[in-house]
Amino acid sequence: MKTTIYLVRHGESEANAEGILYGQTDCPLSVRGISQAEKTGEYLRDRQIDALYCSDLQRARVTAVAIGLFHPDLRVRTNIALREINCGDWEGKTVDWIRENYPEEYRVWRENIGRSVRPGGESVAQMQKRIVRRIKHIVKKHEGQTVCIVIHAMAIRAFCAFAEGKILDEMKDVPWVSNASVTTLTCEDGKFTLEELGYDGHLGDRVTTLKF
Repeated sequence: MKTTIYLVRHGESEANAEGILYGQTDCPLSVRGISQAEKTGEYLRDRQIDALYCSDLQRARVTAVAIGLFHPDLRVRTNIALREINCGDWEGKTVDWIRENYPEEYRVWRENIGRSVRPGGESVAQMQKRIVRRIKHIVKKHEGQTVCIVIHAMAIRAFCAFAEGKILDEMKDVPWVSNASVTTLTCEDGKFTLEELGYDGHLGDRVTTLKF
């Protein structure tokens, strides 16, 4: 049986708007981010969604609630394993600060993100393993159904690299997705297929991307 998965990136957070890495630190949505979440909820309102999951971080939960308003029979299920990568010493820091204080780690992040490690935090490999395991568990639980999972930019990028059979060195070829965008995958007989990456046409002039 074929399972459909919508991976939604959370709406713009206040940290996104300021160009700050927050990783697993909680941060609220910006005013624009709330509007984006509402727009994505409207976009998905007529889709059949059988289960709604999200990271336990506020920016993902608020986005999931906005989607759930159009699917009142669903409850939002939070899970800590769906969190963004732990940025360690980089949490709460600007890109300029990271570039100045961790030049070599920053270079690897920009040139070969799949091999990057956040000092004091997670490596991309560790985060990918965690995300893949959790999403596989969700898909197995809802085989043949449609699930919506609200998560984070790095998590989406890492999972899509896995779905396309890319090794970590090829993860750099998977683009960043914009806030509140919808990435569609299917899974059949244990094989994941990326159908559409980061659709954001429903956001109009509210589209925002990473400032890195």
